[in-house]
Amino acid sequence: MEGLVSSGINTIRVFGVTKRQSSFLPSSTLHLRSDRVCGIGIGVEEKKKKQPCFVMAASVGGSKVGHFENTLPSKEVLELWRKGDAVCFDVDSTVCLDEGIDELAEFCGAGKAVAEWTARAMGGSVPFEEALAARLSLFNPSWSQVQNFLKQKPPRLSPGIEELVQKLKANGIAVYLVSGGFRQMIIVRRIVEINGFSDSLCAWGEINCFYCIFWNECVRGLMHSGMDIVSIYSLSSNALPIQMLFVMTFRVPVASILGIPENHIFANNLLFKSSGEFLGFDTREPTSRSGGKAVAVQQIKKTRGFKTLTMVGDGATDMEVRKRGADLFICYAGVQLRESVAVKADWLVFNFEDLINLLG
Repeated sequence: MEGLVSSGINTIRVFGVTKRQSSFLPSSTLHLRSDRVCGIGIGVEEKKKKQPCFVMAASVGGSKVGHFENTLPSKEVLELWRKGDAVCFDVDSTVCLDEGIDELAEFCGAGKAVAEWTARAMGGSVPFEEALAARLSLFNPSWSQVQNFLKQKPPRLSPGIEELVQKLKANGIAVYLVSGGFRQMIIVRRIVEINGFSDSLCAWGEINCFYCIFWNECVRGLMHSGMDIVSIYSLSSNALPIQMLFVMTFRVPVASILGIPENHIFANNLLFKSSGEFLGFDTREPTSRSGGKAVAVQQIKKTRGFKTLTMVGDGATDMEVRKRGADLFICYAGVQLRESVAVKADWLVFNFEDLINLLG
């Protein structure tokens, strides 16, 4: 790997085939321009010659990936990564494969215009709060549109993020999500359908009122299985005088899959009128403005007493955290390579496997 990178060739693990740890893993995670691809290979396990276990793509030419000098961590960077006591992750294009606001805009019919604004915001050419307001004003999503979007377009986790978070926790390292995206797409809400008639979002506590009807250990196991969609069937209930069939479908949000509690999440909040009409976003959230992620990280360090904190993300707002709060910035370019950000990172990675392997 090191030899390939030093030769100007970037190798990228595109997707796993035999070890799909999560149903969020896509069948393909990367689009490569044909003029930049010099070779694609399929790796196989020695004991199963015909069974592919991963796909690799190598790109050269127009891309400047091979010319970055920070793709291999220095001794100092590696020490900070290993001895840190907290890691904060960006969500869009880092923990998840998509930019949430771009996907929501596409769902509402304004994808192209919003994506252009996103590129400018993530590159740092415009203040984040200006870009956020401008993007939302292009499509003004209603609450019902957000509900339908979450139901039809569940988030897709980046390959390796579950394993990385698990290993960080096992090593006693606290994990946080610090995102310019929206809480409605990240935390503590599940879509519930009962016999196909309900199409609403319920908080965890609200769902418990349904549990009491037929709660049992089987249901408990399913709800904590880590699956993105769980169907639960009960043919009888002690709480009702007659037998009834209940079918509940849950779409588990990002934070639940990763096991990250709500008080470890900083994100923006969409606001709606009682009618469901879009009002705007909560400007009191620190992540709603440029420099806000740094404010959130400073708050985390101050209240928790962390000595060494790492920020992992892909955009300019993540890079800002390095100047005011984080002790280490790792640019994750497995989804989007933003060169103006990547070149200034302490460490540039294209897959989470590198972070897992070097965590120790």
